[in-house]
Formats: sequence, C-alpha cells, structure tokens
Amino acid sequence: MAKKSVLLVLSNVTPGHSEDEYNDWYTNQHLDDVLAIPGFSQAQRFKIVGEPVVCEGKLFRYAANYELDTDTPQASIDAMMAVVGTDKMPMSPAIDPGFYVVLYEPITDMVKAK
Repeated sequence: MAKKSVLLVLSNVTPGHSEDEYNDWYTNQHLDDVLAIPGFSQAQRFKIVGEPVVCEGKLFRYAANYELDTDTPQASIDAMMAVVGTDKMPMSPAIDPGFYVVLYEPITDMVKAK
C-alpha cells in the first residue's frame, strides 16, 4: 500500500485581481492540473472563516489540501514543479506569488470523536 502524505498550499489573491477570477482558475483548472500528476489522488480547497486564533505572520485567506498516495511524494512534487507555468499547468496572475507550500506525512492514525 502506498504511503499517504498531504501537500498543503496556502495562498492569497493578487491585489488588483478579483476573488472570482482566482477561484474560477483554482477550482476549475488548477486542481485538475495538479491531480493529473502521478501520485496526487485528491484535492480540496478551503477559505478562511472568521479571525485566526493566532497569527504572527502573513495571513493566507485560502488553503488547498492535496493528498498523495505514493511512496515517493517528493518525486510527485518535483514532477508538478517541472510543469508549473507551462501549458500543462498554467498559472493565473490572480494567485499572489507569495504562496506557501509544505508537505506533511502522517505520524498517527486518524483520531475520531467518541
């Protein structure tokens, strides 16, 4: 069974661009572009709600959670980065280039409420 990991991307809309433009590109093009890369299995987007409990740095309004089912997640990320900005993964000017990307792998099983 392949190892599971999560790629978390935090981002904002570029000033001067609309949230509608950003969300349309991200939801209707970019998610599919990323999921076309071997190893990526599913994705989900999130939008911040309310005020953060703690924020000592830049506040990101959007998050995307990409699940990877592969024993070599870095190879999948490298494959993704190789096509960023090409016709296989065009980037919208509506995404602020100061986004944050980090890969996590689980260290516990999922814990559910009792």
